[in-house]
Amino acid sequence: MFHWLMKRLLIFFLQLFFCLSSYSASAVFHKKPADFHEGIVVLHSGDTIHCKLRFTRKVSEGLIQVLKSDHVEILTVKHVHAFSYRDERKKQTRTFYNITITPELSTRKHEVFLELMYANNNFLILNHRTLGYSEKSIQINPFRQRVVVEKHYLFDKRGGHSLPLSRENMLQMLEGQKEEIVSYLETAGLKFRSVDDFINVLDYHQSLH
Repeated sequence: MFHWLMKRLLIFFLQLFFCLSSYSASAVFHKKPADFHEGIVVLHSGDTIHCKLRFTRKVSEGLIQVLKSDHVEILTVKHVHAFSYRDERKKQTRTFYNITITPELSTRKHEVFLELMYANNNFLILNHRTLGYSEKSIQINPFRQRVVVEKHYLFDKRGGHSLPLSRENMLQMLEGQKEEIVSYLETAGLKFRSVDDFINVLDYHQSLH
């Protein structure tokens, strides 16, 4: 009887811990959005809107709230090709593109707003901030905690497709100059431990043209 009771208590506390962890991660992720910013929205139709906006991740793909005179209009990936705004807190202009990816914790591809980190004539590096699992967590642990993670993607403007940012995927997209790129990697000693390493490779690839 005692062992049965202890087992039931253990299961109860594990379930309670899991629920609280999930709630905590969601609370951080869905925190109150910042104030409205001066920005520009480019619609799929090609029309451009100059407005006050704020970006929120209340849904996984993100959505835009546009301030009107008497109400707030909601724009989603179904309406918007790209948008940007001036973030006074970070003292920078932030740009987002509507890109089709298979997001973290998803089994299908769909459109998502990704933030631009780097751009040249042929490639973009973009970031998706979302709920997921830390790379340090044990994969087989059923009680591992979901946290806010950042996943990077490489977008090929020539073919209009994207892949998760990795050494293998980058070499695949740079197949035409693979020998030159591999030689450069050996000379530069890049280990792909940061986004800057990928940017250095793309800058070098750009210089070959």
